[in-house]
Amino acid sequence: NKITKRVTCEIFLDTATAIFISIAILKAESNETHKMVLPQRKYNEVPLTWEAISVIVFRGSLSELGRSMAQEEEYQRFRKDLADSWASGTDYVLHTKFLFTKYRGADGRWRTTAPQTEGGDCGATVRALNDYPYNLEEGVCHWVLWVLGREVSEKDIAQAKADIVKKLSRDVDGRKGKGVSYSAAAATNLEFVHYVNPPHLQSFREIDHAHILYRSVTGVNSTIFRD
Repeated sequence: NKITKRVTCEIFLDTATAIFISIAILKAESNETHKMVLPQRKYNEVPLTWEAISVIVFRGSLSELGRSMAQEEEYQRFRKDLADSWASGTDYVLHTKFLFTKYRGADGRWRTTAPQTEGGDCGATVRALNDYPYNLEEGVCHWVLWVLGREVSEKDIAQAKADIVKKLSRDVDGRKGKGVSYSAAAATNLEFVHYVNPPHLQSFREIDHAHILYRSVTGVNSTIFRD
């Protein structure tokens, strides 16, 4: 009986060990399968300072604006999900930024109705925080200005900046008496830079858009600008 119990115990342990090893192998294979292959480029592991951003934009060397490897991996996963779920990047932008109605196509992917080339859709603008910004120092905010049916103009960009200042002033005023001592004047004291990427750097080429970055020069807590 002792020998039988010992053999049974050894068989059980061997089986358990084999199962454990198999699970470990499967997990390793799964991790390898889902490992994201990142583009071969220089990654900004150190956040870009406002001074560095300004110089890069002034020189027009926009490829130097980049994410960290961790940020890029998250962005590439988003791009893969977008390709799997949406008929095109344009459909995604039309729905998520311009609130066009989406519907399932015959292939099961999301689509939207095409915008009208004339009338209400043409020239519509939307300003939104960049969902996947570059690796920027704390206090720098990155917005994207989208325009339907035409190119982004300097007038569009100037209006977007004015709207940002107006929104931040309103948000700051709305927080008075709630433990926040910032003033509207501080919120309006902002520095801006803006640029339009050349086609080879654009993620969504079909809908023209400009990037607008800003920071407060008065030391206002940056979190107030991310609402």
